[in-house]
Amino acid sequence: MKDYFRPLKITHEWLGYSPDDAFETKVQRAEARIKEIKAEGYGGIVTNVHFVRYLKDPDEWALMKEKVRLCKENDMRMWLYDEDGYPSGSAGGETIAANPDYEARAAVVVSKILAPGETWTSTVPYGHEKPISAFGYYMQDESITDEELLSKNVQKPDYDDGFAFNDDSDNKNLLCLAFYQKHMFEGGHCEHNCCSARRYFDISNGDAVKEFINNTYKRYAETVGEFFSPFIGHEGENSVIEAIFTDEPSYMGFYLNHALIAPRTTNEPDKEIVLYPVILWGKNFANRFASINGYRIEDNMPALFLGNGEAFRKVRKDFYEISTLLLEESFFAQISDYCASAGLSFSGHILLEDYIHDHVPFEGNFFKLLRHMHIPGIDMLHSLPESVWCSAFTPLLVSSIASLYNKPHVMDEVSAHAQGGNVTIDQIYISLMLQYALGADVFTSYYGEHYPVEAQQKLFDSISFVQQETQNKAYRGTTLLYYPIETMMQLRKPDHDIKEAENSSPALIDNCEKALFKAMYSLLSHQVPFHFCDTDTLKLAAKRDPKAFIISPCLIDDALVSAAKALHDSGCRVIYYCDPAADNAEFANEYDKIKDFALLAKSSEEATAMAADANDGALTSGNTDGVAAMWLTDGVFLANSTCEERTVVLEKLAPETATDPLTKATSKVSYTDGKATVKVPAYSSLIVK
Repeated sequence: MKDYFRPLKITHEWLGYSPDDAFETKVQRAEARIKEIKAEGYGGIVTNVHFVRYLKDPDEWALMKEKVRLCKENDMRMWLYDEDGYPSGSAGGETIAANPDYEARAAVVVSKILAPGETWTSTVPYGHEKPISAFGYYMQDESITDEELLSKNVQKPDYDDGFAFNDDSDNKNLLCLAFYQKHMFEGGHCEHNCCSARRYFDISNGDAVKEFINNTYKRYAETVGEFFSPFIGHEGENSVIEAIFTDEPSYMGFYLNHALIAPRTTNEPDKEIVLYPVILWGKNFANRFASINGYRIEDNMPALFLGNGEAFRKVRKDFYEISTLLLEESFFAQISDYCASAGLSFSGHILLEDYIHDHVPFEGNFFKLLRHMHIPGIDMLHSLPESVWCSAFTPLLVSSIASLYNKPHVMDEVSAHAQGGNVTIDQIYISLMLQYALGADVFTSYYGEHYPVEAQQKLFDSISFVQQETQNKAYRGTTLLYYPIETMMQLRKPDHDIKEAENSSPALIDNCEKALFKAMYSLLSHQVPFHFCDTDTLKLAAKRDPKAFIISPCLIDDALVSAAKALHDSGCRVIYYCDPAADNAEFANEYDKIKDFALLAKSSEEATAMAADANDGALTSGNTDGVAAMWLTDGVFLANSTCEERTVVLEKLAPETATDPLTKATSKVSYTDGKATVKVPAYSSLIVK
């Protein structure tokens, strides 16, 4: 009988055989490896055809059938991995080879400041493809103001052997901006990553994604599709392969990891190409932007890089909403639909999940994208409990998406990558327990082979035990916390060397994100169950009778006002948390838009107290910082991320026992003044019922 609660071992290139070995030898060694992985305590594997001669070796496709057979015989589960390394979509280069026009694009700005009387002609830079548009703005000082950017006295040269600029003023400088299209390879994540320097495909191009489906997903379906399972836990005769794992697809929306040299070079980067300030771009961006927004993005390119006022913010919000829409349609919805038709779950994770400001240039709104995954996922690169706690945003966000869209599972790619693999089995234990409390329940593992087998078996036994004891009992509560992606879209501008007067964007972005995390950790450390919500999912959440909705410092638009007012009118307490003394005055002023129906909290702690009051009082008290809680219909699961014992007083729950999942030891819960008191040892977890 399969154990659906044990982690899956990620094993790309099957240790023990060479791609040039005889087929019978490969089968024998694969069998030995599968049995070895099972003996280590794993419940299955995540695998693929070998990276050598990727997708082109008939032996590997035949061997894939043997791997499925071996997993079936050994009651092991299987997931497929959809790339030759990462990021997913290249198919080892086959996607772009099918059509070079499928390669990812970017837009850059080339700038120059002219003194009165000077001229300059900008031509398509070396290694770039074509011009987009150009603008010249007169400046009184060294930095440009919003008023100067909005002036009607602007040069807009056409491209005729270059963009020609002429400062014909008497006493003003001319800021020249020329925009060009290029391939998004040099300087980007596709060049600088831990796998391979390889050209990447245009993830917003539906035809390119269809090619990826044809060259990868359909090949697996043709080979082993009869063993696909439509969902985890399906026990049909041929149910072996549950899901397919896509790894870090993104727009590659800015330069990243310059010091990181990929271990493989599939495509040689051209070091002569100058890396100008860059923004994501796609083949269909301009046409879709104009058709949806009623104006041309080519005529508004400066607003993507400069400007602080409402007019510039609107252009950026429109632009990044289009980027989200195209990515949603082309990649996530299209692959999801194909997997559903093939009887397979679509899973994996996307790039740079930990900070909301990174969502904007790399993907967009996570809610709109991950709702299409049957098993949305994350990548947790840490296995130190304190580091996992510091990365709580990612599992909480994705598990919120899963819950609101009725997805039963959240995949978690676990490793100690950030620690160089140097963690103990005890650290791994509480890290996984903490991640489970934060909402992840399907673990795919990159952990090494150096741990004692008995200790690893005990670790995975405890994970299985916890999930069996708590499955289908999790309660996410009736408190909501706003995911301010629209604010990040409005404020985010690519790094550049053009000076702006009164450029408040970096400070606003930083304050918005820090305040969001303060609100999140205050709720977490008081064991208040909550969902993240974007503006759209507030409507879904409203059906669950929410009692409190917290908005941390952000820019509040009409859609958010309307959604928040609807929640208030249904009986939900709306709370705007903003400390006027600590947060930018601009954020403090946003409260005026909702003050007719919302309460103002001047700290994250005050906002948490207001939310608890709306839910008829606090659930816990005591020394609870750093303790994550998964509330159950009949108890609570607690995970202590700290190096100190924590005392959790349960204000409303009257449990009888506390069980340690690692040792299975059970103790009676003590009561003080009629309230249950649970002592959670350092780096440990308890099931309290």
